[in-house]
Amino acid sequence: MIPETSQIRLLSLSCVMAFAITTTGTAIAQDTQRSRQVGASAQSSDMWTQAMSGLGLFTPHRDDCNATTEVFVKVYAENSIDFGFCMDKDERSAGIVEWEDARQECLDDGKRLPEPAEYKFACQIGTGLSNTTDDWEWSSNFVAQWRNSFGSKTPGISTVASGNGSCLHATQGWAGLANGTQDSFGFRCVR
Repeated sequence: MIPETSQIRLLSLSCVMAFAITTTGTAIAQDTQRSRQVGASAQSSDMWTQAMSGLGLFTPHRDDCNATTEVFVKVYAENSIDFGFCMDKDERSAGIVEWEDARQECLDDGKRLPEPAEYKFACQIGTGLSNTTDDWEWSSNFVAQWRNSFGSKTPGISTVASGNGSCLHATQGWAGLANGTQDSFGFRCVR
């Protein structure tokens, strides 16, 4: 039985994650410790998403974090066993990495970037993460086409960056603009 406060947190996190997974399309991920599917295959799955899902990088798991470099973020408990994800304690390459490079570095380490709901959840519950609100950090594995009609930026591909002053702050980070420029932010990886 999941406690009511954990159910609310889990529901909140699940709703946002389900939205992100549904809108981007993810492959099937299997939680081998609980033998239950946690995602569904979608026609629009890209190879990155399929690779991350195939590695189980969207699957909650038991605490097997490296206590030196990672923090375990508990999402829920089942039969007195905590399930969640491991997140880097410290921000990597503060403010100098383009989104594609950050995403690739995480994958090279067998991890992925956090999703916005995971970043917000971990930041808000005070899990021992350092500098989560000191600047923007990449916080999504997915991009969307964007046309900004209000500012001077040209159309491009954007994704989410979080932090910078509050756990509740998020912004659009440019992974590529039609004029060739990209944003550079810090990041941390999860698994």
